[in-house]
Amino acid sequence: MHEPTLLRFLKGKIISPQGLENLSTYGYHGVDHSFFGNLVLNHYWNWAVQKLPMWLAPNILTVLGLLCNIVGYLVIAVYSPSFSEEVPRWSFFVAAALIFAYQTLDNLDGKQARRTKSSSPLGELMDHGCDALSVILFSMIVGASIRIGAHLVFYSAVAGFIPFYAAHWEEYFSGSLVLGKFNGPTEAQLIFIVILIAGGIGGPDMWITPLNASGTFRLHHILFIVTLAMAVPTLIQNMIKVYKVIHGRDTSFIDSLMYLAPVFMFVFLILALINTSALLTTNPHLSLHTLGLIFAFITVRLIIHRVVKEPADLFHYIFIALALASINSIASFASGHEFLPEPIVLYILFGISFTQFAFLSVGGANQLASYLQINIFRIPYPPLASSSDSGHVRSPPLLTSSSSHQRSHPNSPMQIHTPPDITDETGHAGDMPETTGLLSSNNNNHNNNDENV
Repeated sequence: MHEPTLLRFLKGKIISPQGLENLSTYGYHGVDHSFFGNLVLNHYWNWAVQKLPMWLAPNILTVLGLLCNIVGYLVIAVYSPSFSEEVPRWSFFVAAALIFAYQTLDNLDGKQARRTKSSSPLGELMDHGCDALSVILFSMIVGASIRIGAHLVFYSAVAGFIPFYAAHWEEYFSGSLVLGKFNGPTEAQLIFIVILIAGGIGGPDMWITPLNASGTFRLHHILFIVTLAMAVPTLIQNMIKVYKVIHGRDTSFIDSLMYLAPVFMFVFLILALINTSALLTTNPHLSLHTLGLIFAFITVRLIIHRVVKEPADLFHYIFIALALASINSIASFASGHEFLPEPIVLYILFGISFTQFAFLSVGGANQLASYLQINIFRIPYPPLASSSDSGHVRSPPLLTSSSSHQRSHPNSPMQIHTPPDITDETGHAGDMPETTGLLSSNNNNHNNNDENV
């Protein structure tokens, strides 16, 4: 008997029995063409991973990377309640260092997973989940540092949400994620670091330097415009790639576009909510975190469906709560009378969003760990006595090398096969969108086949 998705979700069974069975053919495919990553940083990452103990689980590195982003946000946000206040110079340098630490950990987790033979779909989901949560954090860190204001931080986040989701939509159909040479996550994070260091050296007023006589157009507006300008061509690029992958197959391109419905529905609802309310004026940080949690949820759901080779959801129940909040704001705005107080609506929406993402992340991680017989934060496969010198360790059960599998499993969504022009690389490969506006938070910089445990 088929169990309803909502009931299964409430029981903590995020993945269906058939999806769990499909994990036997799991394999990750990706390649990163990052110019700076391959030219310089990959040598540093290869050196750094050799300094890590073999017992250190890659998932610990993944979570530590997320914590770096959270601390980096707190360091600046505490001085910038509305994203327009002056922040101390030292906070710029601390935030820049933490972003660099995040970038390093984000690249080491996949390398550590391959080094310890502990790659798994659980690691990939944790990796992507932490990245999805970081999308909003990067927009808020950079937005506060350049004093651009809450509303422009919101729009820069939207400009990051769409291409981030579209990149995983592309991977859902192609089975591989190919990162660009200059518009990938590595370059984006380096730009973030440069912006922060420049602000620390030039002072907090540097990015609000007026560029016209009236003072209405400032230096930080250039960064914002570049962010918006990058989102559209990147989305078009994702669409072109999906079209090429499915061209001539049973699945139509129009059908594939339907799987973008969740992110556009999400964007439509949050635009309606924000533009008819005073939430970004009265509660800017909580509002942005709430939207970030909802975005992380719908993105991780898409990733889970790709990993377990099942059709993705076109609608999420969280949209009902978001729609009700938007309707309350629209009705209050149109009538001039507040129906439900906006702060109360926001607190309820945040509570629902947080609870839902917690159910997804904890339930999904525990379900995968139980089925794969692995530990989330510990490598249970000590080195074999006969091969301790070589550093080889036992491989997890049920998993096979990603290089031995294509995306063409009979139960894979929409029967999509890996295109012949995409290869599975075991070196500097990753899972991040080929886009980076200066404020967009496309930060999945897993340039190392990051299906860690």
